This record gives sequence, structure tokens and C-alpha cells, in this order.
Amino acid sequence: MPDDAPGSRAPESAGAGGNLTLLRLEGGGTFRAVAVAIGTARGLAAGDAAIAAGAGASGRAFTPVIGSVGGTNAATAIGGHRLTGLLRTTAQIIPGPGAAGPLVNLSGQMMGIDLTGSAQGTSTTSYAIPVNEALAVASRLKRS
Repeated sequence: MPDDAPGSRAPESAGAGGNLTLLRLEGGGTFRAVAVAIGTARGLAAGDAAIAAGAGASGRAFTPVIGSVGGTNAATAIGGHRLTGLLRTTAQIIPGPGAAGPLVNLSGQMMGIDLTGSAQGTSTTSYAIPVNEALAVASRLKRS
């Protein structure tokens, strides 16, 4: 979300393990979002195609990056906090502006939310929150 997006951006809730915080946007102004088909992270296996979509290093240009699923139920640490239950991919996610975009399959269905990544030489490791976890958190918020 751009820094100049209108409305309130207070966190609503955190997902299991603190991996996910959803925001409720309030207020006037315009905020443009693009709909994406919802898929599933269930049944993913190492080697399945994964496309990370997010802002490039500039934070402005939309950049899709093709990779593959390296594992499910992966863990990483961000800012000293251990995060678990993640998808691990080779589709490069640039921390900061490149995060929070969709991780999609070859049919364009969202299977995760880009979280973070790193690269050393030609090796890239990135992480995404499974879409099923994000949907579960949204469902709990809707009920409360």
C-alpha cells in the first residue's frame, strides 16, 4: 500500500504465529486495488511454479518474478521474531516495497502473500504467508 493511501491503517488482528496483520481502511479518498483470483496453498509441493508479484526495487513498478516452491511449513526470522508455517520459494521477493503482493500459480490464482526474501549470488530464498492462513484470519475478523 502506498504511504500516501487515504484512511486509517490500524492493525485489526494477527494471524497464527503472528505472521499476518490485516488492516481495515477507512475514510474517503481513492485507493485502487486489483482483484486476484484466490487459489489455495494446500497440496503445494516442492518444484511447483510460483510467481511473486510486487513492486520492484524502486517501489513503483509492478514486477512479476517466476520461481518455484521450495517447501511448505517453512520458518524464518524477521526482526528477531521467528515466523513459521510459511511457503518457501525461489521467486525473489524484495523486502519492503516488494513484499505484500500476491504469490500466484501459473493459472494466476493467489496461493500466498509475499513476505520477505534474500539473495546471495544466484541463490534466492523468499517466504510467503499461505493464502489459507490469510483467509482464516479474515474470516475470524468478519465474525468478530
